[in-house]
This record gives sequence, structure tokens and C-alpha cells, in this order.
Amino acid sequence: MQKVYFIIVLMLLSSTVFAKDRSFSIPQVHITAEIQANGDILFSEARTYRFRGSFSAADYHLPLRGFDEISDISVSEPGFTYSQNQSEMNRTFQVRRSSQALHIEWFYSATSETRTFIISYRLSGALVVGPDVTEWLWMHVDGRNWNLKTEHVLVDIIFPETVNPDEIHLFKRGITDAFEVSYSDDMVRLEGGPVHRRNFIETRILFPTSVLDNPEIEFPDLSVALVEQQEQERREQEAMQEILRIENQLRAQNASYILIALCLLTIAFYRFKYPPHKIGKLVEEFSTTPPKQHPVLAMWLYLNRTLWTHVQIGAMFNLARLGYLKIREVPSDESSSVSDFVIKRSDKTDETELADWDKNMLSYVEARANAGDIKLSQIFKTDSTAYMSWMKSWKSLVKEAGEAKEWYQTENKPAMIRAIILHVLFICAAVPLLVFKAWGGILLAVLGIAGIFFSIMIVRRTEDGEKHFQQIKAYQKALKKLPRDRFDAKDAPLHLIYAIMFQLNKKAMGALFNGIDTKNSDDWNWLIYTSGTLTPDRLTGIVTSTTSIGAYGGSISGSGSSIGSGGGGASGGAR
Repeated sequence: MQKVYFIIVLMLLSSTVFAKDRSFSIPQVHITAEIQANGDILFSEARTYRFRGSFSAADYHLPLRGFDEISDISVSEPGFTYSQNQSEMNRTFQVRRSSQALHIEWFYSATSETRTFIISYRLSGALVVGPDVTEWLWMHVDGRNWNLKTEHVLVDIIFPETVNPDEIHLFKRGITDAFEVSYSDDMVRLEGGPVHRRNFIETRILFPTSVLDNPEIEFPDLSVALVEQQEQERREQEAMQEILRIENQLRAQNASYILIALCLLTIAFYRFKYPPHKIGKLVEEFSTTPPKQHPVLAMWLYLNRTLWTHVQIGAMFNLARLGYLKIREVPSDESSSVSDFVIKRSDKTDETELADWDKNMLSYVEARANAGDIKLSQIFKTDSTAYMSWMKSWKSLVKEAGEAKEWYQTENKPAMIRAIILHVLFICAAVPLLVFKAWGGILLAVLGIAGIFFSIMIVRRTEDGEKHFQQIKAYQKALKKLPRDRFDAKDAPLHLIYAIMFQLNKKAMGALFNGIDTKNSDDWNWLIYTSGTLTPDRLTGIVTSTTSIGAYGGSISGSGSSIGSGGGGASGGAR
């Protein structure tokens, strides 16, 4: 079990390192919105990407709200326009829509450099037209969707003709203090930053309806006074929500202290009531011969009552070693450098020496092979209903036999289950704490996970189980270091079975089996290699390729616009 946790942590660390070696950021965004006299908006967003590592595609997702129609979609870089097609070739882009958003994806080739991509389109029906003023509400940058920090944002809103700044009413939302507003003859500019991951910049702008050509007045109630009242009410509501958020956060933080204390008490209680036994080291020297019990039971104990696919593979090879199956190598085809193996039932029928799980496996192999040859990859096919059903029964038989050995304190199992349930509840309680940003929830979740780990250890090995475990562990260490001349040749096939179950690497396989002649030895008549000789490469192929078989492991419509309801908030990334 400790090995499982180590592997998981190692994978997480590896993925973190890999992620750091390949990353991107969007340090700058420049948005230009040209309002046309007919009420359309020519929208252009230039996103500057800073790449670290190699990237070949990026995307842009725009929610279908705040406009009636979007058209004339294009993607470009300074000096070059991309072609729209489905080829996914360099400098092309694709457009599709889902029920909620417009999706644009473009393709390029970039390696550790800075590139600027320009996404352009025409918006129709994005303006809310009143008798005297017209409104446009738009989310320009939403760091909550990007999950990125953008250092600099520039937004230019251009009118169809000159407008007196006194006739323009601009309401900022989000991180309002981080942006400055400036006016020129026919343009409003917002500039500033940064926009963090949990922030956004949104504007609600009112300008004279007279700059539009014969617009249709669809919202006769729209006025500056109405919008100012709505914005004032919105600010008051946000202030109340902030007070409520702080109060809830304080309550959640206090609750987290109580839950953390309870979780620690729970861990301490079960550790005190079911302390780890102090047996000490019972095996002083490495064993040079396999333990005296069945290999499958040995692995059940070694893997802490779990049975992975490589144990099943080893069990089947053990049946062949005992004379019930024949295994023959099949040369690799042109698409693979790893051999496969075919399995065939032998003439041996007396099964009295076999354990129940061995008989169960033999019946399964016979049913799949139908008295003929079958490839190993077909026998252990995890997407097969027959395999899943058989595996459950096979593991149940091994478990029954293992528990009969009294290697574990099974009487503690109810306590283990209760402890696991309690710590799962602590982890569940951490979720709402994190929602309210009570960072004590992180510690509670970590303690809950640690508590589950300690809970599993409540069902510990008995003294006899610990002795056998140490023997198997010592043998596993010896097997990785043992030179071939240190064991009797007649034991080599059984060493191979354990090597498969322990998943030894190529170096250890080479030290044990390099150059063994399987063709002229009665000990190896159950395993037929095309070359007649075992090699580290082929042996590693058994362990890696066979266990990987079943390792457990035009235009687009929008929703329209109305008073106080806008659009925008496009997200996106790169890969």
C-alpha cells in the first residue's frame, strides 16, 4: 500500500515538473470595438501569447449572449490572415457552436516565443437602443474563465462620429480601480491591469442614440436615470453580498477549527485504540529461495490484500510451469517490437494439486481458448464482461484462502470501516469550507486523507503474517540483486514466476535469466521461445507488454440583448 501512495505522489510531482517545462501566458489583450452607424459592432480582440515550450493550437470560446447574431469571423496574425477549413493545418482555423457558446480554434507552430493572434467578428443586435441613449454592456476580460493573469488590457470603443464626452456615461464593473478612462473625439479608451484569475473587467456604456442612422427604438424606457439607479442598486447589493461573504467566511473558518480538532481526535483515538504492533525484524538475512506458500498467496500478502494484473499473468505462467498449459512465443509483427504469447491446454488433467483459484483460472482459460490456441492479450482483456466477471470470482477465492491463513487482524475490519467513513465525512465537510474560502478546509482535507491512510492500517498483519511478509520482502530484494549462479537451475522457472509478479526491470531480469537455454531443458518445456533462448529483452516484454493488457488501473445566432444584460467573457487557451 505504501508503494501505491509513493507511485501516486511521484506521478503528481512528475506532472508538475512537466507542466512547468511547458506553459503559456496571455500578458496583453487589446480590444477594439467599432460601433457602426447601422448598430452593428466590428469587434477585434488581439491576444498576445507568451509560449514556453512547443504549442500548435489555441482556442476562443464566446458565450452566445448579449447579441442577436455573430458573423464575418476571422483569425489572423499581424500581416497574415488564416484560412477557414477543417484540415487542422498550420495557419488555418475552425468554427463550431454548442448550445451555449461559439468555439473558434486555430492552428500554428510556436516554440518558446511571443505571438499575437487577432480574433475578429461582426456583432448584430448587441446594442440596447432607447429614445435618447443607447447601451452596450460587455465583459472584456474574465480572469475567472481564463484562469490566467493578464498584465495589461487596452479597450478602445469607437463611435461612428464625434461624441461630446459629457454625453458618454461609462460604468465600470470588476476591478474598477485598476483601469483609467480617457476620451477623444470619437473614442473611449480603458487601459490598465492586471486582471487576476478571480477578477474581471466589464463596462456598461451609454452614448447618444443620435449617432446611429434611423435606429429602431426597442426599449423606450431606457434612460440615463434608469441606468444610474440600476448601477447604484447593484453596488449596494454587491456591498451587502461582500458583508455576507465575510461573515460566512468567518463562520466557515471557525467551523474548520472545530472540525480539524475533531479529525485530529478521531485519528488519535483510533491510533491509541489500535496501535501499530512492534514485532521488530524477524528475517535477518535475504532468502535465496521462494517462500513456502503459493506465489499468488505470497503476492496477496505482499501487496496488502490486493491483486494486480501482473499477479494474474504470473499465476497463469505458474499453471504452465506445473504442466497444465503450454506457452509459445509469437514473433512481433511490423507494428510492434514486443512479442505476444499463445496459450494452449496441455494433456495433464489431474487437478488435485491445484488450489481453488488455480482451477478457476484454468477453467477460464479453457473457456476462452475453446481447446485451441489463444493469444495472451485476448485472455486478459479488461473491457470484456467475461473477464470482469471471472476476475471477481478469482480474487474472491484468493481472498478466502488468504484470510484463512490469519495473517491479518480481520476482527478489526468493522473499526477500519467506521474510521474510513468518518474521515470521508471530514473530507466532504472540507468542500463547503473551501467554497467559502475558509482555508482551514485545506488542512481538514489533508487530515482526512491521512486519516483514511491510518484507518486502512487498523487491520494490521499478525505476528505470523508479519513474519511471512518480511520473508517475501527479503526475497523480493534478493531476487533483484541475486546473480544467476546463486540459485539452483531447477528453481529458475519459479523465480521467473515471481519476477513477473514483482515486475522486475530489464537489468534484474538480465542478471537472473540471460542466456538460459529453454529449448534443451525439461524444466522449461512449458515455455517455448522462437529463438530457444531467454533474453532480458523478451523477459521484460513478458512483464511490461502482458501486464499492460489490463493495468488497473456562416452566421451564428445568440440570445439577444436587453437593458442591463450584456455579453462577452470569452475564454480560451492553447495546447
